[in-house]
Amino acid sequence: MPASPDDAALQQAARCKAIVDNAVEAIITMDENGIVTHVNPATTAIFGYPPGELIGSSIALLIPAPPGEELEHSIQSYLETGTDTPVISRRELSGRSTDGARIAVELTLVAIRVDGTREFTAILRDLSERKLAEDLIRQRDQQTLRTREHLARLDRLYISAEMSTGIAHELNQPLTTIALYAQACRRLIENGAGDPAVELQALDRIEKSARQAGEIIREFRGLVSRHKAGHEQVDINRLIENCPTLIEHDLLSRNISLKLELAPNLPSVHVIQVQIQQVVLYLLRNASDALASETGTGPKWIVIRSERLSDLWLRVAVRDNGPGISNALAARIFQPFFTTKKNGMGMGLAISQTIIGDHGGELRLNEDYRAGAEFYFTLPIRTA
Repeated sequence: MPASPDDAALQQAARCKAIVDNAVEAIITMDENGIVTHVNPATTAIFGYPPGELIGSSIALLIPAPPGEELEHSIQSYLETGTDTPVISRRELSGRSTDGARIAVELTLVAIRVDGTREFTAILRDLSERKLAEDLIRQRDQQTLRTREHLARLDRLYISAEMSTGIAHELNQPLTTIALYAQACRRLIENGAGDPAVELQALDRIEKSARQAGEIIREFRGLVSRHKAGHEQVDINRLIENCPTLIEHDLLSRNISLKLELAPNLPSVHVIQVQIQQVVLYLLRNASDALASETGTGPKWIVIRSERLSDLWLRVAVRDNGPGISNALAARIFQPFFTTKKNGMGMGLAISQTIIGDHGGELRLNEDYRAGAEFYFTLPIRTA
């Protein structure tokens, strides 16, 4: 037997009440003056006020009016316009719980008609958890940014330390030569056995070593000044050609020859020059140290090669004929703090890899090369 119209209406009303009572949002009915006439259980759960305290009170008890505004005014404005649009507003506001705590809520205000009288339903969604999650994400992002900035400072400090160590090492060679020849000249003069030809030869060596020391210092100052400029269009071959000056004495003292095999007419790359030059210098020193540990009597050499891989990429490789790198070491060679050097920190390759990665390229070990070791890095070809 079908239900009567009255029974159907009662069932529909019961369904609507169940939906309202079980909603997670606060659903509040009010008259045209903003006086609360009904609230659902979620209203008490969110704001803490019992229904008896809310019914008959202004909606402003839960949603204090922002400075210069009143919620009732927005309702009154809606009534005066006579518009039939059901949703007046949907926006985020600050609610207030029974203990005075602020609650972030999203308000949707809906107009309804009951027996020709306009009433309003406010649907308030508690945004506290979402705001908390947003705050946590924001804090995490800020912490991540601070950590990255801290690591970047450490990278710069390490690069500066590496460069300073290299500069001190390179300067030590000509300065030692200057001191030795100056002492020799002094002894010749003090012993009265001075030979102008010998003294002139010694002075010539002193002058040459002083020029070499000055060139090293000028190159270092150039690196620092270029570093301040940030990214710039750089001729990769010219960058490579400037590197041997800073390691020349190290190579000469170890009887290591250096050969440059640079492809002509390479396009420029948009890089921080000092960082890329530091990577090349580090790879050169790595190769030099490996060759210094080699006990063989044959010639020792390092080759720096540049080439264009495609329309999008350049490649720079540093190859030596030293002892090479075993498979076991190759698996760990880029790990921070891993080193085979007695006084090494194990950060050079890791930082170099980070520098190249920040420039959009890759730094790798060529594991197919077995006549020594070859490290290479790629850089994208692009303009500023």
